[in-house]
Amino acid sequence: MREVLIGNPLDMMVVAIDQPSLAVYGGANHKYGIIPVEPNMDETSAGIAATIDFQKGTVAKEGVNGFQNEDLIRIIMDRLVGFQVGDYACLENAVAFDFLMLALKIMEHRTINRKKQLVEGEYAQRPVPATEADLIAHLRKNAADKWDTMVHFITHESILLDKSHVKGLIAKLKVE
Repeated sequence: MREVLIGNPLDMMVVAIDQPSLAVYGGANHKYGIIPVEPNMDETSAGIAATIDFQKGTVAKEGVNGFQNEDLIRIIMDRLVGFQVGDYACLENAVAFDFLMLALKIMEHRTINRKKQLVEGEYAQRPVPATEADLIAHLRKNAADKWDTMVHFITHESILLDKSHVKGLIAKLKVE
């Protein structure tokens, strides 16, 4: 078991439970868990509270046996929409939703390219990797309505991002 050290968890520890797959199968872990973190708790007494299983192998060859990355993004987006229409609406949820939408569109672009190059569902790299220009064109076509809002939030002083890179990407998206 390996702790996932991305972000700054407050009351849960995320762990990769299984070993990463062989590089030929992507090299990623497929099973993750969360462990509640309580004051003065030692790691040996901590129990896994819930797990998430990701797809292992291709759907064509193995059938559906877990989540795809995009599925988890959609679930989080749905939860944020629920909060936004309820009593817990806030700026942070709206901005997080926009960035998750961006992530989803980028992952869609990857899948579209893999299908075009006949390697989707195969353990194979694309013969022609994506270019920044292709990705920008895809995002411009599929997410144009969100960009004015995102430009405002991304460039706001309270959001900590590499603003020069993000502003450059947005500028390229806005150019016709």
